[in-house]
Amino acid sequence: MAAARRGNRRRLKIVAWPEDNDWTAAVLDSLTADVAIAALPQVQWASGGRLDLVRIGEACRKIGAALVLDLTQSLGALPFSVGNVQNGVQPDFAVAASYKWLLGPYSVGFLYVAPKWQNGIPLEENWIQRANARDFSSLILYTESYDKGARRFDMGERSNFALLPAAVRAMKQLLEWDVAEISRTAGGFSLRLAQAAAELGFPRPPSRCARLTTFVCEGRKRSEGTSRNPSRRKGVRQHPRKLDSSDAARLQHDRGLRAADCVPAKVRHCKDRRLEIIA
Repeated sequence: MAAARRGNRRRLKIVAWPEDNDWTAAVLDSLTADVAIAALPQVQWASGGRLDLVRIGEACRKIGAALVLDLTQSLGALPFSVGNVQNGVQPDFAVAASYKWLLGPYSVGFLYVAPKWQNGIPLEENWIQRANARDFSSLILYTESYDKGARRFDMGERSNFALLPAAVRAMKQLLEWDVAEISRTAGGFSLRLAQAAAELGFPRPPSRCARLTTFVCEGRKRSEGTSRNPSRRKGVRQHPRKLDSSDAARLQHDRGLRAADCVPAKVRHCKDRRLEIIA
């Protein structure tokens, strides 16, 4: 989670999974004066727990810690803004892989660098990040100066004509759909899953991502009134395998559902059996 200062030494400080699933509170409690860098996601990938990055960003600035974000699990599925001075997260750095919710190809990623860090020294040295890289007639006139802004941090061979057009088109499509609308739609499906799971006694985390929900049944006692046969409860099936196209077709016929309504969710194994909840 963070690199903590102790004289000239540095150590890794990890936030443990909170018992109440409140990741924001757990992170805020860990942001002590010895923290130099807070490396965090917007969504905890295993639990679906969502972090309040505005509050966390404010706490980081108060103690002088840099905020570094990995948005791979959320960018494209949840609204995010680097933001203005009053309402934004204001990270120092933010990264995201393209191949998940940004719907892009492998080998493409994105990096945001706050203006105050854009004069830094990049980890990778290559010709295309130099100040004169766009002037092919002067490439032999070597320079130690970097390109302006965050371009100095670009990877070598960034001009990938096969991958970048796909990544750009995917992001344009997300903007056409509107990320806030994507989040609301995914949230509706997740809410239906959570409601069905609650009837089986699964606890619901207090803060979760709209597109990622985790159900844990370890140590769970069967609540009164819960059918011993989950398949008899509306919308819930006990199934030894994943749903396939034939299952979806049958569900459409039996329940009058559209294909988009048949959204299976893998739930953690409970006594060697998987519950698949159909929203």
